[in-house]
Amino acid sequence: PIRGQNGETVALLATITDITDLKRRQEEVARLQLEVNEQMEIVEMQRKLLDEVAVPVIQVWNGILLLPLMGVIESRRALQIMESLLDSIGRTSAQVVIIDITGVPVVDTGVASYLIRAMQAAQLLGCNSILVGISPEIAQTLVGLGIDFSRIQTRATLQNGLEDALRQLSYTVRRQA
Repeated sequence: PIRGQNGETVALLATITDITDLKRRQEEVARLQLEVNEQMEIVEMQRKLLDEVAVPVIQVWNGILLLPLMGVIESRRALQIMESLLDSIGRTSAQVVIIDITGVPVVDTGVASYLIRAMQAAQLLGCNSILVGISPEIAQTLVGLGIDFSRIQTRATLQNGLEDALRQLSYTVRRQA
């Protein structure tokens, strides 16, 4: 109110601000934030799916799983490998798992440690492990690291590992000439 000399209201003064654009912008920001959140959820789902695909555990026979490893194995991936392996053993009640490292270019102390822990954890679930695909270079590295392989089953190839796994489950394996 605007008051006169005697204190009475003689006029009203108001300021009007059009906030239509501000409201529109706020709604647009909220919509964009929702889209970003949805995109982040999609990216997370894709990451999880890729992680699962990156660590496939394949049931090749009743009671026999195959874990084909490829590429570099760092600590995060090693954890995924162990989780995926143990989950698959639990779901399938597998008795033998073949871990194929043919596609792993380098095995250092860390990778060897992860593999041994995965095999020990599998053994705690009642599942024997067979390590296959050890190249001459990796064999030399593993010997150089001083890792005790006396309690770990190894076979040269996946075929040899599968034959051994089938024998462990009392199947008769005959090679065709």
